Amino acid sequence: MYLNVKVQRPRFRGIGFFERLITLIRYTLIIHILGAMARTKRLQLLLTEQEFESLKKYAESKNLSVSEILRDYIKSL
Repeated sequence: MYLNVKVQRPRFRGIGFFERLITLIRYTLIIHILGAMARTKRLQLLLTEQEFESLKKYAESKNLSVSEILRDYIKSL
């Protein structure tokens, strides 16, 4: 399952040198890991209004985006 992860830039006010260093290392590792999973291909799909509404309702019931539902389905193929 795709995990939607948002990474915020580290804030350094009020912390010491070593805490800054550790925070930068963690931030760099997270960005590196997420970069390895970067999506570079785009897919355009035409649906009827009924198909789209059904997909949208299903995604909402699972608390996921439509894109996440489609990615998860493609991964299962």
